[in-house]
Amino acid sequence: MRMSRLAASISGLAAALLAALSGADEAVQPHYYTLSISLAPALCKLHPENRELRICQEGYSIIVQGYWPEREDGRKVQNCSRENPELSPVQERVLEKLMPDDPMRAKEWQKHGSCTGMTAREYFRALMTSANRLRLPSQINSEGKDQVMDRNQLVSEIMKLNNGLPEKGIYLRCNSQENGNQLLTELRVCYKPNGQFTECTTTFKPNCPATVTIRAVP
Repeated sequence: MRMSRLAASISGLAAALLAALSGADEAVQPHYYTLSISLAPALCKLHPENRELRICQEGYSIIVQGYWPEREDGRKVQNCSRENPELSPVQERVLEKLMPDDPMRAKEWQKHGSCTGMTAREYFRALMTSANRLRLPSQINSEGKDQVMDRNQLVSEIMKLNNGLPEKGIYLRCNSQENGNQLLTELRVCYKPNGQFTECTTTFKPNCPATVTIRAVP
């Protein structure tokens, strides 16, 4: 019995040492997930280096930036694998509509998806299910002219479109333009592991002012 305990201890220490040497965390069961939705026109406007990406070249309105596992204690678990995700051809075609650039998908899997305990196919299926469930107001996809909106009104409209979404289950992120206006760049929505909406208990960090500008789709 004493020898088996010693062997188990050595095995555990070896696993911890390997993880430390590789710089990788170990996968854990998340308390909830944060779905990050980026507004592509804003990203293309604020970051000229992105303008060669498909999201800018092909006039995307929104993309999924990530589906991040969140722990109850707030500690981030990241980079559990350096392998590229293995997806079926059908999954890749569907996922392209939400995450059009291959490097973005690979990075999301390596940094976040691999830390969920799911396979790549399971993880991206959960991501797509959560993203497709979310309903957004027409102002998010407006064409031709930028929209200026009251922040609280926008959040209220999103909550009305998504039954069961709590007030602290969604928050907005903004970046400042050269003219000082705050451009809406991101929506973050939180989900339980079963796909139901939930509060962003450890990550609720909105930074938008009372009035936000929504960049129009070119």
